[in-house]
Amino acid sequence: MGQYCYFDSINDKKYHYNQNDKLELISFKGIWFPPYDTVIHYEKLHYNNDSLLESVESYAISLDGDTVAPPIAYRSYEYENGLLSKINWYNEVFYDDFIWDDIKLMEYKYYYTWGDTIIDSSQTRILQFTYLNYNIHHFLYYEIASGEIYADYFKNYDTKINPYYQSEVSLVDGDLLDYSCINNWISTSSGMYRTITYNSQNFPLYIYTDANNGNFSYDTINYNCTNSILQNPPIKEFELEFIPNPATDYFIIKSNINHNINEVKIFNLNGLVLVNEYDSEKINVKDLKPGIYLVECRFGEITLRKKIIIYTS
Repeated sequence: MGQYCYFDSINDKKYHYNQNDKLELISFKGIWFPPYDTVIHYEKLHYNNDSLLESVESYAISLDGDTVAPPIAYRSYEYENGLLSKINWYNEVFYDDFIWDDIKLMEYKYYYTWGDTIIDSSQTRILQFTYLNYNIHHFLYYEIASGEIYADYFKNYDTKINPYYQSEVSLVDGDLLDYSCINNWISTSSGMYRTITYNSQNFPLYIYTDANNGNFSYDTINYNCTNSILQNPPIKEFELEFIPNPATDYFIIKSNINHNINEVKIFNLNGLVLVNEYDSEKINVKDLKPGIYLVECRFGEITLRKKIIIYTS
């Protein structure tokens, strides 16, 4: 599965990956109407030449192996400079007019559509975000024409890993708030809150969410961390710091270890090594795309790991 922790299952959904460790298929059992038989639903993911999610098609197969719903593409994605610019949910809605500040999603619009036609422009809605550190702090969602507000609240976060951050799972589910935040939200000023149980690697295993309106959910998440570079947590008595972090062209490695640095590797979130340097505390990252990376530093027999954020200079 590569050198990272991947979603294995979320509730009743199973996640499958290709040989390049990219999510390619989501499957789950469900009911088909009609004739009310149990079938296996599938969502097949397709990528463009830049390995960015391009479309998702769905189909269903009976337990006897017969196709009861042929493949149909129901969602597509467009990008500009590697960042989302449009999501089309066919014959329903599309998200458009994305505004980014480096890797922070600041705003987008929500249109009701039939095919590529906007049904009623007066129903166009806008979602706007302000950030605290690298998490959405204030969320404002309203209809432009009427000014009616559907959500206006502040979100609080823990310091643990949000596995949905910039993941295909989040794009398929259409949850762009989790897609844009590094950590897990745990409460809002509107009274919503979450109780999260984590594994030893600080990935959420169980998430109880209370919407403060009588609705709640309970999610169970499993991961596949085979050969993961995160299997051995960093040694807590040693410190590792990157200056600056976020970085643009380069960063300096600082540590309290009394040993010269021997090797530095920078991994993307799919576990691929993009940078490999030796005997240097100054690391050049000007060729990396904006995003979050994992840096592995070897000091003799001691290896420490820490995330870094890369911005465009």
